[in-house]
Amino acid sequence: MTTATKTRGPSTRRTKSWKDRSAAASPLTAGEVVLQALCAETRALRKAERKVRDGDPKGVTQMRVAIRQLRSTLRGFSRILHRQATQAVRAELAWLGRQLGEENDTQATLKELQRQHDLLPPELIVGPVVDERAAVRIESWVREAADAGARILCGGQRHGAVVEPTLITDVSATMKVVCQEIFGPVIVVRPYDDLHEPIAWINESGFGLNCGVFTRSLDVAFRAIRQIECGGVIINGSSTFRPDQMPYGGIKNSGLGREGPHYAVMEMTEQKLVVFNN
Repeated sequence: MTTATKTRGPSTRRTKSWKDRSAAASPLTAGEVVLQALCAETRALRKAERKVRDGDPKGVTQMRVAIRQLRSTLRGFSRILHRQATQAVRAELAWLGRQLGEENDTQATLKELQRQHDLLPPELIVGPVVDERAAVRIESWVREAADAGARILCGGQRHGAVVEPTLITDVSATMKVVCQEIFGPVIVVRPYDDLHEPIAWINESGFGLNCGVFTRSLDVAFRAIRQIECGGVIINGSSTFRPDQMPYGGIKNSGLGREGPHYAVMEMTEQKLVVFNN
């Protein structure tokens, strides 16, 4: 009796790329969505390049406009582009630069993208706030708290639009640094004896976006989750935590509803009611 065996050759399976995942059940990441938009832009640039080769005088103008748009898009979305997307568009940028003889400018764009890619590069201590007027306001709130009896443990100084990281204690609930949104590098430290105290401080506030709770106790964690009135409770993490694919939003004066890819799709969708009566 002879037994035949079939030898399998090298596997032809390949790892799914972001293009394959677009048809899969799992949702695209933010970086993949942005990459799709960038690829659509580069397809438009390829079309313009063909016009240049065909002698269409409008082709060069269209390419220059499109490359500016691509660079603008890259800068605008650089904070959510993961490394796969960044590497994928690198070749496109190099090609675009060669077409227009702007290799140096393209390299500058790539360096800027790399610089912006990490939210907290090691050398960064603090950056400027939105403008100098905002910095002046932050400084005045800190000074106002100090004049009312608060103690500035560190920072508190302003240099143009840059405010030094500031730590304040011995505050009261009515101080602006406590009860209003400062939008600056200022942290207020308030000691407490029982957990109901900080929960009450949060709930008495007119705001309720995200809250961070640091604890090793699951009882404390779930008590905070149940009782704190805000849009999100981050256990053992900062209130700045925000994944784009999760519902994000606040209550009270911190907003109405939630935002994220799912909610954006719903907002851009017109629903129609259809009823068949007998």
